[in-house]
Amino acid sequence: MGLSSENCSPFDVFDSDEFPKYFSGLSTLLVATIQELKDRISQIEFIFCSQLFPNFQTELSKYRSLKERLCQAKKDAEADWKQKEDSLLLLIEDLRREKQEALDQIPQIQASFEQDKAVLVENFKAEKEKLLQVHEAEKNHLLSQAKGLQMNLDAAGFRELQQKVEEVDGGKEVQKKLQQQIKEEEEELKCRELNLNSIQSKLLNEQRTAELVLRKFKRLKKMYFNLRYQYEILISRSGFVAESELPCQEMEDEFGFLSNPTNSP
Repeated sequence: MGLSSENCSPFDVFDSDEFPKYFSGLSTLLVATIQELKDRISQIEFIFCSQLFPNFQTELSKYRSLKERLCQAKKDAEADWKQKEDSLLLLIEDLRREKQEALDQIPQIQASFEQDKAVLVENFKAEKEKLLQVHEAEKNHLLSQAKGLQMNLDAAGFRELQQKVEEVDGGKEVQKKLQQQIKEEEEELKCRELNLNSIQSKLLNEQRTAELVLRKFKRLKKMYFNLRYQYEILISRSGFVAESELPCQEMEDEFGFLSNPTNSP
């Protein structure tokens, strides 16, 4: 059903079947009118700016040139920062590897030392027991011979007894030598204990070195955040809005990982 301006009011169009078509045409006309107004306003603004700012194009060119230089400076700064970041990551990786190697060597050195110490103690005990048994057997043999000679105290027997007594004295000399040898073995054991203390001191030095490396790492971490803070201040002062942040998340993850040495393998 068509619309008639003579038989219906303007509000009857909302109840008509041609309302979508009417509304579409009205919207198109409204959009065209708004666009025409925008174009005229833009022309007026351009004419006004040209009269008010005669050097506007020159300043705009300078601004674009400055923007390009700032973009290039940003790219150069990002490249330089990336190079420094890679160097820091390599240094951190080397320090972590050296620390891990030192930590891996400590149990091996301790196990080797304990094994050598146990073998040495067992050998010393066995040698000492063997020497005592030999000395005791010789002593018992000489005592049994002396007791047998006491039954015949003639001159020849007396001389033989004296000879046996001298042999007993010789046995005492042997005992003294054995005691001296035992003493030397004990001194050797003390030397080995001193070597153990030296190894433990070296292990302590390795631990101190690892702590020094950790302190160096913390200083590097502090330097990293200071450099990043200075870079952000430089960007903010230049008046240039960065389109993207520097790729610092990986670096911060690495710092977070290394700040906990207990998490190291």
